[in-house]
Amino acid sequence: MSRIIENFDFSIGRRSKYDWDTFFDGNIYLLKQGEDFDCSTASFRTQAYNAARSRQGRLLTSIQDDKTLVMMFSEHSIR
Repeated sequence: MSRIIENFDFSIGRRSKYDWDTFFDGNIYLLKQGEDFDCSTASFRTQAYNAARSRQGRLLTSIQDDKTLVMMFSEHSIR
């Protein structure tokens, strides 16, 4: 039988694989596939943009080669 409950914390079990709080501290990071992330560089970049958007910040990225991404997060507009 189904039940109605008052509330539920949907964030349980939905932890990110990556430490976005560290990556989004305002520093410029050079990240390597196999060291800092384990998916494709393009996929990691997409995940980073989604994480930045959820924090209402801006993200600058540059794919250096197939395995290297440079990125910087800002809580403010980047010019």
